[in-house]
Amino acid sequence: AAIERGLFSTALSYLTRCLEIADLSDRNLAAVLHMRALAYSKTAEPRKASEDYRRSLGIKPPEIAWDLIPLGIYLREAGEHGESLGVLQGALVLDEDGPGTGPGVAVHFHLGWTLHEMRRFEEAIIAYTQGIQKQPNFEGTYLRRALSHEAVGDREQARGDLINVIEIGKARGLDPATAPAEYKTKFVEYGLIPKE
Repeated sequence: AAIERGLFSTALSYLTRCLEIADLSDRNLAAVLHMRALAYSKTAEPRKASEDYRRSLGIKPPEIAWDLIPLGIYLREAGEHGESLGVLQGALVLDEDGPGTGPGVAVHFHLGWTLHEMRRFEEAIIAYTQGIQKQPNFEGTYLRRALSHEAVGDREQARGDLINVIEIGKARGLDPATAPAEYKTKFVEYGLIPKE
């Protein structure tokens, strides 16, 4: 309940007390570690989040891509880009959206983000492109790919991706002028919306 209400410090306290309970079942122990990892992440402690999440995977090994994606994120947030990359590459062999689906947009999105952080921009662009092929209407992938295009000096491709972001948003009835700052800053920079 504390996590659902965004009270992550409170959640940490309760979850840590849960771990002190003797004879927790493996299922419950993995669940508590999983939740505490999320709480650590939300309180800017990604290293502790990754440690708890690894422990939970040691109890309940990953079965689908979504079981590994959070660990890849926590490691990236902790600055452990090489480890994040390894985890996310491991997720590429797992199904994301049901049996036989293979990796989906989330794996490619986070793989691209980690590659970008490692300054491997061309590889990031490839990962984002594979994610877009899986789910062409997720605007976040276009934004991240625009940043990688920009990093290699291809502002024309970056602009095209930002236009896609705006079009996807408009199809949902969203005004680009009210987009989150990360998006809006780029829209203004590329002359796609007027500066306020």
